[in-house]
Amino acid sequence: MLAGCAQVAPQPPSRRELREAEMNRRWRNQPLSELVAGIPGNPEGLAVVYGLDVASGCIDAFAFTEADDPVIRLYHCR
Repeated sequence: MLAGCAQVAPQPPSRRELREAEMNRRWRNQPLSELVAGIPGNPEGLAVVYGLDVASGCIDAFAFTEADDPVIRLYHCR
């Protein structure tokens, strides 16, 4: 005998997921200099931790590429 599968309603995105999507829309492919000033040369791929967002609990971190004016590759909610 087979039991029917219950339909599970999709869950709304969490505050962390919403923050990550919003910050990626805002910052992806933008010059790092728009976010912070005076970054000394760093190896490609390092993250800059920017701050804590109290509402979502995210520690804002940005991965970037090395260049004369580094470019943000991705935002991470940590």
